[in-house]
Amino acid sequence: MGKSPRGIVPSFPQKIGTPAPWGASFALSPVDREPARRRAYALREVSRSLLMAYELGGHFPGLITCGLPLTQGEWVSLALYEGEEVVARATGIRTCGSVWACPVCAPVEADRRGEALARVVARRWAQGWRVAHAVLTVRHTRGQGLEAVFRVLSQAWRRMTSH
Repeated sequence: MGKSPRGIVPSFPQKIGTPAPWGASFALSPVDREPARRRAYALREVSRSLLMAYELGGHFPGLITCGLPLTQGEWVSLALYEGEEVVARATGIRTCGSVWACPVCAPVEADRRGEALARVVARRWAQGWRVAHAVLTVRHTRGQGLEAVFRVLSQAWRRMTSH
């Protein structure tokens, strides 16, 4: 591991296909995180203002209320946790949890899912399993039916796993 102005940088093997070392972190340092966090909160406010026009139809209720108190007029609690770094947590705030549309909730949910995946992989590795992780995507358009997309994906999977 090497030092950089941004913190610890994992040193990776040069050969493509070689796994990264266990515990390698791709997280931003607290200094780098702050502008990204500010930008995400600002984007959420822009999103809320744009989506408010659709509120009457009952559309996007989670996105519109994300970041607001759970109940109007209720108090929001703040707590500070001190460890390697001081972390502030707020409770009593509504979150939408949208990984697709919310710039604040998406990275939080991605971190949560990544941590869950890392725990499963570590457990299986400790049990002697060989572990591989693949993310498969397929190019498609809004007009394509889900059945057609799954058919193409299934064919590709069969071809990939039959050899």
